[in-house]
Amino acid sequence: EILMINSLDLSERIILSVCLVSLLWLLITTLFGQEEVFTDIDNEPFAPAITILANLGIVDTRVPKFYPHNYVRHYDFVILLINSFLSSTNTSLPFTLSFAQFADVDRNASYLPQLSYAFHYGAIDRIIERDLETLFSANKFITKDDVYHICSILSSVEFLHDDEAEQQKISRAELAEVLVTCFGLSSKEFSPSSSLS
Repeated sequence: EILMINSLDLSERIILSVCLVSLLWLLITTLFGQEEVFTDIDNEPFAPAITILANLGIVDTRVPKFYPHNYVRHYDFVILLINSFLSSTNTSLPFTLSFAQFADVDRNASYLPQLSYAFHYGAIDRIIERDLETLFSANKFITKDDVYHICSILSSVEFLHDDEAEQQKISRAELAEVLVTCFGLSSKEFSPSSSLS
């Protein structure tokens, strides 16, 4: 017997429509992979890593662009680093975390939870300046050498690099690849219920 759409009442039509759209979406994503989350990562060699970070909720997907060629600043690095680490361990930021005191960080800074977590566990000691005050220098660009060193602290991955890495800045796309590699992230892993960034 053939199903006649005209013979269905309105609620049955709605249910049928939702089911058909869901099946079509499943078919499209299965055949063509997951949709690109950002509009500026087409033809980007690190697009798969960026997409993994987006699918796991590690990066903010509410904006249409990832800016893969922008250099990474300290604050952005700490957000992505800690969100990646937490995702890889299936944990979230503790609510009882006491916030670290930095002379140059506003108490309302959006990255303060990740910064405090990283500081508490000594992960970012390398980029913290201590003199008379503790300084984070949030807008300072992070070097590849610092990224490799800090990521090695939080994982079992050792990065081999040349002396030039001490002076080279790292792009957001390169950092995405480092984090996915460092923490063994994949889209099939646990994804926190709320966005981390």
